[in-house]
Amino acid sequence: MAVGCSSPPPLGENPTADTKKDRTVSETAPVDDETKVDPALPNAADTNASTAHSDTAPNTAAPVPAPERIVLFAPGGPLIIDIYLTIDGRPYEVVFESLIDDVLKTADSDGNGRTMWSELTTSPHFVYGQFGNMPLTSDAQRYQAIQAYDVNRDGRVDRNEVPRFLTRNMGNSRAFTLRATNQYRGDNQYQSLVRRLLDADEDGRLSPDEVSAAPLRLKSHDADDDELLFWTDFQATSNLAGGDTALRRRSGPNAAVLLEGNNQWPSLLYALEELYAYGGVLQADSFPLVPKLFQRLDANADGKLDREEVAAFGTTEPHLAIDVGFGDGDDPEAPGQTLLVKSVAAELQTLGDVVSDRPSRISLALPSVKVEIAVNDAAAGDDFESQAQSQFAAYDVDGNGYLEQHEFPEEESGLAASFAALDPDGDGKVYAADVAAFLKQQRAAIRCQIYARAGDTEDALFTALDSDSDGRLNAREITTAANRLQSLDRNGDGVILAEEISGSMSVVIARGDMQRGDALFNVPLAASSIASPDAPRWFLRMDANGDGVISPREFLGTTAQFQQLDADSDGFIDREETQADSQP
Repeated sequence: MAVGCSSPPPLGENPTADTKKDRTVSETAPVDDETKVDPALPNAADTNASTAHSDTAPNTAAPVPAPERIVLFAPGGPLIIDIYLTIDGRPYEVVFESLIDDVLKTADSDGNGRTMWSELTTSPHFVYGQFGNMPLTSDAQRYQAIQAYDVNRDGRVDRNEVPRFLTRNMGNSRAFTLRATNQYRGDNQYQSLVRRLLDADEDGRLSPDEVSAAPLRLKSHDADDDELLFWTDFQATSNLAGGDTALRRRSGPNAAVLLEGNNQWPSLLYALEELYAYGGVLQADSFPLVPKLFQRLDANADGKLDREEVAAFGTTEPHLAIDVGFGDGDDPEAPGQTLLVKSVAAELQTLGDVVSDRPSRISLALPSVKVEIAVNDAAAGDDFESQAQSQFAAYDVDGNGYLEQHEFPEEESGLAASFAALDPDGDGKVYAADVAAFLKQQRAAIRCQIYARAGDTEDALFTALDSDSDGRLNAREITTAANRLQSLDRNGDGVILAEEISGSMSVVIARGDMQRGDALFNVPLAASSIASPDAPRWFLRMDANGDGVISPREFLGTTAQFQQLDADSDGFIDREETQADSQP
């Protein structure tokens, strides 16, 4: 029985549901490195209950889940971000619970509604690792699995034990997990490689002369001479003393916390006091970035926040609400990866044009911090059919359209599977479709879990110079770097200090194999915000580096022609300065 993320049961409609239920955490200490959420929906909250599973997943009539709520500890005040998560257009929790329910039903060999570990570890649907689990072909392996995953030692396969079994503990038992860190906090301003490059005399400040020379200093790091700079260019070529940007563990709260239960408020209060009141009492001026948030929380209007008032973080209006969608790609009608802004609080809107949409990025530019929110769906690129055809063609030596036992070299195959695992009906024949189904089933749990990572970015000044937030400095941003730097001079003395550089944070929401580590949270560069697919062909051909503008070096016409097209005389030709039928 093939099980995956793409076929959950129908979802009942309840548009009025706006709160999560049965969300609890055991956290009583200060905010930890990793904060997790229990995915249980109201109708399936008791993960250790003795009630029998049914043919229909327990979430069939469940209301639409509320968003996951993150409190991001930004410089100047906490930002509340609500994230609405879907997989193939369906609430992600329903998809996750559907997988668990199908696994329990498949392993229940006697059909009594109570799945035991003794049944699962001897089931032909699991013994060869068909679900990504460890192989169970010997008594020792079966014993090892039961000891590792039967957490409460009751012999029964509980719902919260299934995900860890499927992912061999590389995943977790929850559908959504937030991993937050405080690494790079402060270092991305004071130890910024870009700032240190521009600080020619190494006195810790950027003088007017150093600001003016910034474009030339930046161009000196363009090793491949393509008029594009990435942060890795500074990392790879830096020979500055003290330029080591290795991660360092710091004391104190992490960059964010996931709100998930009533017993976490002491931890949240601790984090807020440490970050915004230097360990003291939170007062009216503690959140200069979002003062109205403090007013909403201060129920008794005494100018202070206590534990009971902090609990209002769970219900107050978010600063930002976003839709994040992941797509399996099985159904061409289903939506693919999406990242859309649902709402922005009026408190942030008054600060200016603070949000810009991209296919995979959102930028929130505030006076004291720039926040990048990005999505990476590493699981959407899984092409099981192509992988299956490739493996199948390599072993089908007689070309009869199926594999037999003697054609399949189990020791050398790239499938990490036995012939028996690929032959579900036991007829001694394995077809390409069997291989594809096996590959997809092995990654079912991985494709049903979503992770987020929040923290400070590596280099706050690089982020400040990246005005269009596409992850690179293009020719225009390099040329106008001096103007950008001057805008950071908060006190107007002509000198840029590290503390005048706005903070820089990121929240990356990803789906994929956690064995990839940090690579899972690497997001492809955003398409240039000034690029346009309907630009004239001559424009697209001249734009050699694809940054959406044509620099004098890229232009193949005369200087007079360039000046004629450069209507605003800024030294670059934009798409807006061209006509669809024009030629240089």
